Amino acid sequence: MRKRSSTIAITGLWLTLALTAGAQPAPPVDEPALAPGIIGEPGGGGAWPAVLEVRADLQTHTLYRPAALPEGPLPLLVWGNGGCSNYGRSHERFLRHIASNGYIVIALGHAWRQAAPVAADGETRDATEAAQMDEAMTWAAARNADPADELHGRIDVSRIALAGHSCGGLQAIKMSADPRVTTSMIFASGVYNRPGGRSRIQVSKDELLNLHGPIAYFTGGPDDIAHANASDDAARISHVPVFFGWLPVGHGGTFAEENGGAWAEAAVAWLDWQLRGRTDAAGTFQGADCGLCRDERWTVERQPVATGYLRSSRYVEVRDGTRLALNIYRPTRNGVAVDAPLPVVFLFTPYRARYRTADGRVSELAGRSMGAQALLEAGYVIAEADVRGKGASFGARRGFQDRTEAQDGHDLVQWLAQQPFANGVVGMMGCSYLGGSTMHVASTAPPALKAIFVGASDIDKFDFVRSGGITAQFNTRPDEPLSDDLMSIPMDEDRDGSLLQQAVAQHADNTPMAALWYSMPFRDSVSPYTGNAYWEEVGPYPYLQTIRDAGIAAYFWSNLKDEPTSQMILAAANLDAKLLVGPGTHCAPPPDFSLDAEVVRFFDHYLKGSDNGIDREPRHTWWVEQAAAGAHWQRSDALPGAAAQRQQWHLGMAGAGTLQRAAATAAALQFTVDYAVGSDEYFAFWVESQDAHGPIFTSAPLTAPLHIEGYPLMKLRVAADREDVNVFAYLEEVDAAGKVEVLASGRLAASYRATAEAPYDTLGLPWHPGRTADRQLLVPGQAVDLEIALLPVSRVIPAGHRLRVSVTGADPRQRNLADIRQDPPPVITLLLGGATAHLSLPVRP
Repeated sequence: MRKRSSTIAITGLWLTLALTAGAQPAPPVDEPALAPGIIGEPGGGGAWPAVLEVRADLQTHTLYRPAALPEGPLPLLVWGNGGCSNYGRSHERFLRHIASNGYIVIALGHAWRQAAPVAADGETRDATEAAQMDEAMTWAAARNADPADELHGRIDVSRIALAGHSCGGLQAIKMSADPRVTTSMIFASGVYNRPGGRSRIQVSKDELLNLHGPIAYFTGGPDDIAHANASDDAARISHVPVFFGWLPVGHGGTFAEENGGAWAEAAVAWLDWQLRGRTDAAGTFQGADCGLCRDERWTVERQPVATGYLRSSRYVEVRDGTRLALNIYRPTRNGVAVDAPLPVVFLFTPYRARYRTADGRVSELAGRSMGAQALLEAGYVIAEADVRGKGASFGARRGFQDRTEAQDGHDLVQWLAQQPFANGVVGMMGCSYLGGSTMHVASTAPPALKAIFVGASDIDKFDFVRSGGITAQFNTRPDEPLSDDLMSIPMDEDRDGSLLQQAVAQHADNTPMAALWYSMPFRDSVSPYTGNAYWEEVGPYPYLQTIRDAGIAAYFWSNLKDEPTSQMILAAANLDAKLLVGPGTHCAPPPDFSLDAEVVRFFDHYLKGSDNGIDREPRHTWWVEQAAAGAHWQRSDALPGAAAQRQQWHLGMAGAGTLQRAAATAAALQFTVDYAVGSDEYFAFWVESQDAHGPIFTSAPLTAPLHIEGYPLMKLRVAADREDVNVFAYLEEVDAAGKVEVLASGRLAASYRATAEAPYDTLGLPWHPGRTADRQLLVPGQAVDLEIALLPVSRVIPAGHRLRVSVTGADPRQRNLADIRQDPPPVITLLLGGATAHLSLPVRP
């Protein structure tokens, strides 16, 4: 790396940014507005001579584009002028040259000069605002989606760069946190080393942490008044790739030179690399022999980190000819895609792998999925597909994680394994639905699938979705409208979005998800939508032996405040797999534990053959809530709770409801089911205390800490004035100040109380088969025994805190309460005393 001067010391002094030397200052008299249309002749030094255009629907901005648009959508550059000028032609030669290289460019400001506005309070204001960059991106997305516009399908709004000079550079930094932005370029600018400055835009050094894409700083050298600011910015940025280089041209740069001069050449190279993935352009900025390093005019002080990825997308046909939308992310080194065949990790989602939000932002699931970025950096190809009937995929959903979907995933795994970028082995991962789709694809045993990392899913769909015969919040939310799927990003081959529209039209035939589950009250119910005993089809416990026989390595993960955790522990037990149980809620990465690193180590061992010791470590890792400092994480080859001993706590009526170690006196307690338990939370992953809606039973303050680890069991003896009632039980902790926290919950319809031997290992927990013949309606007034397994607990209850049990007849997680409520509400009687009404706690000595 060549250095042509000593490193510039950062003085920390306030430095004023001047107006662009190459820009034309606004005259005292405004110019008249220009009529919409093309201005001047095509120009620029690129392959597609570019024009400047005034648009009637974009008069506060100036558009630059190739006069003859090349094939395919073009990346977008949004530009902020020096001095935050309101004149969109301030950097015309520079911007026209970029556009002539196959880019759509939108500059802030009119194509005619106007004096800067003065506010009513007499204070000067920047003539343009950072928010106008947002307006430009939103406008581009709207025009690209409008079939009546000549730019329809010609702007690639998934590849956007922000850039600017001086004050405009600050605007670009301010807006680069926007998730629509892929990369940024800052010319002769940087966040002020001390607050203040000529421009009025407020940007702090802390905002540099909001950058999420690569950024390049170009300055005019030590004589450029912004040089120290830019250098300090670059030194602070470590979480994204950053380039910092300079020419000795001063603050005004090379904008006024023919075709924008050397700064324009560098800008085009950066855009070609970051927005088009061109490996030759990457060589301009990376490596000891980089293009700018060899150029005697330039001094390169900071180069981008060497890792990144290239994304592509396409349709892949599965066995019946249905085309599924697949996104592929290949890791790069020094801007070049890794040529050696690599293992592939595949994700299969109903949530749209890539889509545009209502405000035009691009959301990319691969960027927010567990471990995806870490795997790319570790040398894996990441692939993500929309399931049929969702996102950009064709077809209609017959069901939810059914054998159709499982076989689709099988076909995609095998297709991926055979591609030139793959080494023939594939892993799968995902949390929640993606964890379930991973399990089901594994159940088809694709030969290339060697390892799965599953979060927050299930092995018994009936026992999870309709636990105790009662549906709740999981799998019962309304289906998204087709307009959501239309916001998917079209595949690369779908230039005009017409294939996306055709695909989404087929989604109108999807089976409604909530109605599917509600229509099958028993484990052996025949679905009116699929015509079979659908609960068994989607098990997935009927296929556990297939996964075992295939030798697919498995790792299961969930958190203590999440209903699927019970199922994930059972999955680990039945597949002899690794297990991680963290604190927190649904799919939340655990603290003080690098989930990304664990995912990489797991796949490194099973897909790359790395002898990293993960197979020799204790098989199971779990969190103990409220443990002593340094003792939160436990590791063992035995499952959580294996070392626990059962302790009985009896429900009694000594005054108010009591929870006590001694047997309780016989008593009867009646309560009326309260349906007023609704929650404003759309998806209540964890329930708040329901103590206002049913009886409670509270212990005396504990005299010593109590370590609960495993599945609490609730045994109740109940009678009712109806043939059936739903019963919910909650284990709670009450601290010394009276604050209540729900530790576990469980539910059971009285008519589903029969138990049987399960077709898989339940770790000794009661299993309610829920078949039609197992139903046992109540005789009003006659008592029956209920046995309810609560969700697992791993927690130390401090001395001085109390245990509490509450019981209700309804729960806020029931989405269908309005449909199932009875009028008048049922009256439930709890019969206390003896051995039937007690809580069995798993307690570690």
